[in-house]
This record gives sequence, C-alpha cells and structure tokens, in this order.
Amino acid sequence: MKLSITKLFLLLLTLIAVFSNAAYAQDDEEEADEAEAADDEDEDDAAYEQPEVASHPLTNMEAASDDVTTTYVLPGHEGSTFNIAVGTQNAIIVGFVNGREADSEGNGFKIRAIMGSLNSVYDFNQYFQNFTAIEFQPQEVVDPGAEMTFEFNFNVDSSVDLQSSQLALTIFYEDENEDFASTFFNETVQLFEASGQNFKETLGTYFFLIVIVGAIGYFGWEFVKGQMGIKASKPAAAAKVALSTEEFMKYDDDLMDVYASNDTMFKGKKKKEAEKQRVKANKAKNARIAKAKAKNQ
Repeated sequence: MKLSITKLFLLLLTLIAVFSNAAYAQDDEEEADEAEAADDEDEDDAAYEQPEVASHPLTNMEAASDDVTTTYVLPGHEGSTFNIAVGTQNAIIVGFVNGREADSEGNGFKIRAIMGSLNSVYDFNQYFQNFTAIEFQPQEVVDPGAEMTFEFNFNVDSSVDLQSSQLALTIFYEDENEDFASTFFNETVQLFEASGQNFKETLGTYFFLIVIVGAIGYFGWEFVKGQMGIKASKPAAAAKVALSTEEFMKYDDDLMDVYASNDTMFKGKKKKEAEKQRVKANKAKNARIAKAKAKNQ
C-alpha cells in the first residue's frame, strides 16, 4: 500500500513537471514572436521615416534629345586650347537648334536652365566647383525648325588650384512629354590667374604692410622718447622787430608809392571818388606818423 502511494506521488510530480515545461516553452515562443514582430515594426518605421536625399541636377541628368543640336562659342579662344581665368567672370555662348519638323504641332522645346561644374581631369566624379545655374522664368521656347542662342556667365573661384581641369556645361530643356539635358561643352581647360588681379592683390598687400610698419615705428619712437625723457621741442616764438621812425617813414613812403602807382585804376571813374581816396590815404599816413612819434618819445 505504501509503495502504491509512492508511485502515485511520483507520477503526479512527473505530470506537473511535463505540463510546466510545456507552458514555459509556449511562453518563450510567444515572447520570441512578439519581439520579432516589434523588430519588424521598428524596421518598417525606420524605413518609412528615412528622408529621401534629393540628387543634384548634374548628378542624375536626363538624356539628350536626338532632335537637338548644340554648339558653343567661347569668346577669346580659338582651337582646342582653353585658358580660363580664375576670380573673374567668363562668358560662353550656346547655340540651340530644334531639328524637328517646322510644320509639326507640339514639338517645341522649352529651355529650363543652364548650369555647369568644374571637375578633376582624372576623376570626373570629383568636382571642384558647381557654378550658379541660370533658370529661365518664363521658359524660353524654341519652335520646330528654329534656333536660339543663350549666354552663360561663370566665375571660377580664386581658391581653386591653378591646374588642368574638366569644364562641363549643360543646358536643360523639355517638351510636352519628357525632360532632356545636353552637355554642350565638356573640355579640358587650363586655369590661370589674371595679371591685373595679381597686381592689385600685391599692391594692396604692400600698402597694408607699409601702414603696419609705419604705425609700429611711430608708437615705438614715442615709447623710446618717454623712456629717455626726451621732450618735443616747441617752435620758437616770432621775434618782435621794432622799427625806428626813419624806417617807419620809409615804409610809409613806399606804401604811398603803391597808392600812387594804383592811380591808373581810377581812370574812367569820377574825379570826386579819386580825390576821396587820396584824402583818406593822407589821413592814414598822418595818423601813423603821429603814432610812431608818440611811441618813440
């Protein structure tokens, strides 16, 4: 009897252990499923929330239209050698020809923009500078069978190394159905610094250095004078010269001679006015003589 009770007790413990393991296994599977679902949801949210990076128009360009022909004129350049000055404005003329049938409808091209870049000769994906785009608002329309020219101005930054570079310029256009892009200039150019610009920069540098050196010299001398006790000399006062009576009379006679020599100025005037001038001069002379005598006494 005791053996049966013991067996029954062991069987009960075994059943309890089996059901407990099954419950734990089910809970682990449910937790794993929930964690996997949460991870999938987080990945979906991250993929949904990730912003799209806008590509540059020069990176992913549309193809050119077979019905369009482009040409260019770079003023001041002939042949296959192109020298481009840095730090100054350069201009290029692009010709756009619509080769479609002139009597066709809806085959005109709308010019959207012109832009370009300066790239490495060895690796075109390495760009040195993107030029400011010219956008046409409103858009210029080139009808079928017509042609039109446009001017594009660009400025190579003076910080770019003076070396051979690849210059690529592109015109963007569209019709009623799709967009197009034609690179009308894609050549190797040699960058150089204009002589006039170099002269101005050098002159400005020298002027700045002269001002700095002059200021240092001035304040340095003032400091040395202060240390050595050197005082600035004052300008001597003007010496007073006393005239004797004879010298004063001679000076006065000379002055009267001047009055007499200027009598010609009174020609054509009334005699009364000339007489007033003489009387006035005599009174002034007598007054000065009396004053000089009183002073000498």
